Amino acid sequence: MVYPISIWRGLRNTGSPASSSFVMEKWALQTRSPKDDPDQFLRTTLSVREHEILALLATGWNDKQIADKANLSRHTVNTYLRRIYEKLHVHTRSQAVTKYYETRQNG
Repeated sequence: MVYPISIWRGLRNTGSPASSSFVMEKWALQTRSPKDDPDQFLRTTLSVREHEILALLATGWNDKQIADKANLSRHTVNTYLRRIYEKLHVHTRSQAVTKYYETRQNG
């Protein structure tokens, strides 16, 4: 078994902190059981930031509120929403939120 510390040590000299966080996130997801993480489907389908945006969307916030909370521009929020819709195979906000809650309930 590969341990996260050995993965991190292998990547720390590459100069890419994003690479090490990506590997650590993937390793953590692989070691969890679906029972441990009810929205594992969303976490493996969406990036961490996309998941955060979807969770904020599910609270009922509009694009400006999400942008303010996530410290992003509205344009960037719209880009994230388009990517989320594509990955979840939905076309509207309400469909994305419905999928978010359905996935959490089935976990």
